[in-house]
Amino acid sequence: MTVSFDASEQLLEQVNQALASKTPLRIQGSGSKAFLGRAVEGQLLDVRAHRGIVSYDPTELVITARAGTPLAELEAAQQPVPISAASHDGRFLNLRLEGGEGSVNAARERIGGDDLQASYWSELREQRLAFFADPRPLWRLSLPNNTPALNLPGEQLVDWAGAQRWLKTDADAVTVRGIAVEVGGHASCFTAGAAANPFQPLSAPLLRYHRQLKAALDPQGIFNPGRMYSEV
Repeated sequence: MTVSFDASEQLLEQVNQALASKTPLRIQGSGSKAFLGRAVEGQLLDVRAHRGIVSYDPTELVITARAGTPLAELEAAQQPVPISAASHDGRFLNLRLEGGEGSVNAARERIGGDDLQASYWSELREQRLAFFADPRPLWRLSLPNNTPALNLPGEQLVDWAGAQRWLKTDADAVTVRGIAVEVGGHASCFTAGAAANPFQPLSAPLLRYHRQLKAALDPQGIFNPGRMYSEV
């Protein structure tokens, strides 16, 4: 069931109260990624009630949704295409086909291969596949999608048709991030406590822009202070 509710007034009231009292706010939805980034001390600003798709233009691939909209509702609103996802685990290329029954069947016959479990893609998205059970720290690398295989120790899983690489490795943060930067990407650590800085450190110019943007949008610094970077 799709639920649409505009909780702007309630959220705005809580934000105004926090501004008046200079109280830091910890912005959170369902909390599925609460482990990622630095711990935030502050009053909870729960956006789950503020949900629903406001507009969707499938021809332009543009969707506007309220902050608390569950991912399942966003996925249900998408206009599917025959190949909607691709991953490679080092042995197998996995494709997801979506669309009309006729077009999907035709594409499947042309491509061949075996059926995946229906849960594969959700388990990949939530990092629940066997690959992620490896006890080594987990890194997410965002790269140009045509980047060749990276010379990094550990195991890699290619997602987003090459633009996202999951890496299980004991390599240090400097090594992982250095190689990611060399090919025009960046790396984030998805294992709490495995890296001093979970997100790719910012260059001096980018840090200055982040601070300026933070000062303009959050002059009292109450929104998730220090969540991504200690300097912001």
